[in-house]
Amino acid sequence: MSTLVYPPIPAHDLAKAEEDTRTKELEWLLSSLQETLQSLKSGLEECAGLLAPTEPGSTLVLSSLRSENLKGFITRVGTRIVKGDIYLRLPSLIPPRGQNAYKLSLSSLPTASTIVLEQLTTTRTLINACLDVVDATRWTGDAHNANFISGQLRLLHDNIQEAKSALKGWTEGQKTWHEASLPADTFNPPLPDTISFHLSVSEAAVLLNVRTLETAYPVTGTNTPLSLNSAGASQQSYSGFSLREKLAGALGVGRQVFHDEAHEVFTYKGQDVRVRDKVRVESQDPCLMSAMAKLGALERSVALWGGRGRRVERKTSVPANPYSIGRLLQMSRPFDMLACDYDNLIQMWSGANRLGFWNFAAARVIDKRDRRACRLRKVDYQFAIRAGSTTTRSRSPQRQYHATLITVRTRDKRLYILSIRLVLKPPAPRPHSPFRLSTHAATMTPALLTAIDSTSHIHLIIGSNPLAGARCSRSLEVGAKPILIAPESENMHYNLLKRIEEHKIEWIKREFQDDDLKTLGREEVDNVVDAVFVTSNSKGPVAAHISSLCRRLRIPVNVTDSQNLSTFTILSTHTSGPLQVGITTSGKGCKLASRIRREIASSLPPDLGDAVERLGTVRRRIWEQDHAEAEEAGFDVEDEDAGQSSTFNKLVNPFDAEAAKARRMRWLSQICEYWPLRRLAAITDADVDAILEAYKQETAQPTSEEKPILTPSTLDSRRRKGRIILAGSGPGHPDLLTTATLKAIKSAHLILADKLVPAPVLDLVPRRTPVQIARKFPGNADQAQAELHQAGLAALEQGKTVLRLKQGDPYLYGRGAEEVAFFREHGWEATVLPGITSSLSAPLFAQIPVTHRSVSDQVLICTGTGRKGAAPSPPPYLPNQTVVFLMALHRLSDLISSLTGIKDAPYPLETPCAVVERASCADQRVIRTTLGEVVQAVEEEGSRPPGLLVVGWACGVLEREKDRGRRWAVEEGFAGLEGLEGLEGVDALGEEAVKGLGIVEDTKQALSNKQGDGLGAVGTVNGATA
Repeated sequence: MSTLVYPPIPAHDLAKAEEDTRTKELEWLLSSLQETLQSLKSGLEECAGLLAPTEPGSTLVLSSLRSENLKGFITRVGTRIVKGDIYLRLPSLIPPRGQNAYKLSLSSLPTASTIVLEQLTTTRTLINACLDVVDATRWTGDAHNANFISGQLRLLHDNIQEAKSALKGWTEGQKTWHEASLPADTFNPPLPDTISFHLSVSEAAVLLNVRTLETAYPVTGTNTPLSLNSAGASQQSYSGFSLREKLAGALGVGRQVFHDEAHEVFTYKGQDVRVRDKVRVESQDPCLMSAMAKLGALERSVALWGGRGRRVERKTSVPANPYSIGRLLQMSRPFDMLACDYDNLIQMWSGANRLGFWNFAAARVIDKRDRRACRLRKVDYQFAIRAGSTTTRSRSPQRQYHATLITVRTRDKRLYILSIRLVLKPPAPRPHSPFRLSTHAATMTPALLTAIDSTSHIHLIIGSNPLAGARCSRSLEVGAKPILIAPESENMHYNLLKRIEEHKIEWIKREFQDDDLKTLGREEVDNVVDAVFVTSNSKGPVAAHISSLCRRLRIPVNVTDSQNLSTFTILSTHTSGPLQVGITTSGKGCKLASRIRREIASSLPPDLGDAVERLGTVRRRIWEQDHAEAEEAGFDVEDEDAGQSSTFNKLVNPFDAEAAKARRMRWLSQICEYWPLRRLAAITDADVDAILEAYKQETAQPTSEEKPILTPSTLDSRRRKGRIILAGSGPGHPDLLTTATLKAIKSAHLILADKLVPAPVLDLVPRRTPVQIARKFPGNADQAQAELHQAGLAALEQGKTVLRLKQGDPYLYGRGAEEVAFFREHGWEATVLPGITSSLSAPLFAQIPVTHRSVSDQVLICTGTGRKGAAPSPPPYLPNQTVVFLMALHRLSDLISSLTGIKDAPYPLETPCAVVERASCADQRVIRTTLGEVVQAVEEEGSRPPGLLVVGWACGVLEREKDRGRRWAVEEGFAGLEGLEGLEGVDALGEEAVKGLGIVEDTKQALSNKQGDGLGAVGTVNGATA
């Protein structure tokens, strides 16, 4: 079918219409690609999250098929194997005496080597490279450059394909088992030389190969152990195999070996060995399987757009150039040296710059012998492997020859080496920058991170590249007014043109002028602009001039890729409602900041920004209702940057009306401090109303002193309906819970918890189990206790199991007996479970022995706060006694005054003491000082409840030498329970293993007595022959 048009359309009009159609099609393809890139980024971030080093990791059970040769487990965290116990039952490997299997355990010592799965490391590196490619394509590259987009898509497809291949088990340069031996200290006890332990990844599963080895003897051609050979009887056997194997070898009857490596000789640790026994176990990892499936889907999506990318390449093409980077990529073989003159070199690097691989700086005349030179700056690090340089000085002291050797890795995995000889001036000294390490200081001065309200501010953006568009978009997001300065002749990014047409950006079509800084700003600040962003020609003299002017006028300035010219940097931010998290690397690596930001954002609970909004509403309404009362009570001023002040848990007497006026606000602050983030993120509008209305009718609430009238009939009706359990949660670390308490947490229908029970313990509560946290803000302890009692009684009446979870031990200043008595008076008998008390465990975690020979022979546990806030009588001073004060930090000054003011036996001011806060938690803190300095130390360092005070000369027994003579020393962090987890979910092999060896007790006893007659010792455990 044909169509005739009359009058005929001129040929040039047809060509123009065809070109317009192609241009529109190209724009549509490129704009659609931006949405696809966002979807690809989300998928890649999910894959990165599956391989992230997130505790507790994936625990995989290992078991050999149809045999009991191997059983055990390993725990993978990210790319590392952090825990593992393997039990082996092999004919060539006898277990130690008294055991039925040979056990291999990964060492938990901090100095032990770690098993790293190279395939997973390669996969994570490639996924991060893919994320960088997506970010570079969306933000830093030219979105209208078809060749650039096509090249980035090819690079993205290749990286995803390699990551998928790595999860399948193949990586470039992967070492075999006999080339990659594990260090002996990886295991405890160390791994014998006769055992090869090799972990790898195959088809998204963790593959374990365990081999027992023996020396191969090319002289005899046999596998007989050396100690049984008459030619070498003086040497020690390499194998150390079982007694049955040695007997068979001595009698000349060898056991036949059946596996694929039985007849091969390998070089292992410098010796020629054969594989005696081999066990192969494969365990599927759900995270790896999910990551592999996602990578497959992403690969197909990118391949689909790759076809469109080839179509994009046909739409726009670069002029042919024999020295272009495309020519280098298409060469059939690698070459060692590229020889070309300067003009061809310029053409080659210009072609590379057009394709977006490198930035090329214009040539400048610096020497008469060679009037042209160039400066090369690598920006796409996926292509560069290494760069080395050698320098030789010329006759002129102002000149030096600089030869640079750059090795480039291209998409087709070929290596090219470019040798470029330039004549450069010595680099000028750079001005001091707060982001650079000083030669006289070992640490870098940190930058001051601030959140600035930029509403109606004037931001000056200089440049018209895609980065300028990103800066304008960010300014509009924060409420500022961007003013763009760029000549009309420059190529304007389409995002900028769109916003200019929408009158969101003011465009001044000329070059920058010095007066712009003082004439384009707001009237209220004398027309001075609020911030300046230089996005183009950051290495030129114009950028340095603008930076100098801004510094003189105290205008914040940011120059792209020039930390020494910038006074501030743009943070990599995560925003969720009013919550903003910003990351900076102080100019050391923007890609790393983006990576860290993604890791932090993925670890936060979802909807945390909505929770911040709701809690902000609560705070504002409480402040409006209690504003006058809070001012009269001298309520602490809050600051997001400040930690908890020393008055955070200040004692509030419930009968003190003035102090109790602001207690709702203080309780809200303690909600933010103590509640788990998961619980805060799940807060609803109903919770907000409950918080606001919680204490409007306090007098109407029942108290724990009200007792019901119990009759035999009511007791019989309640009997065996519900159950109340009173349990202690220990000092804070979840691993310190008793087994009974953990079972109670898993089986309870309702949990009533104190506010000081830490978040890691509450994280063990099943998601469907409701948790009510006591609203014990200062001055409201009795009222909060009554609320928990009423909630517990209501649940018991419904036949539910109620767990009253307290910190430490219930009966040691935990009011446990009062609660048992309360429920008993109401007809319910409580089951009490003990907990590790912080009064003894906290000094232990702080390296304070409460008893020590010739220093302290007794321990006294006291409280710093009695009923209704009354101060108890201080104990007399005994030099051989260690005193632990609980609930005393909120009235520390009064306590120290009472201790040092005792008439008969006052405490000396130089008595050592220590404040231990949040013992066994990750943010544990210990302040070591004396009684004379402890009050000032806590006031300056702030409070981090819960905490206790330890007083006595035992505090200085294990004091570090560097801390002696200081007023006080602060120790942060706790890592005392790492690597102590044992084998879970794997049963012992049973007593049948001994019977399977086929050796009677008499034979074992006879042979064990002959270990000095040439047979050698089979193995020793703690010095005992096995």
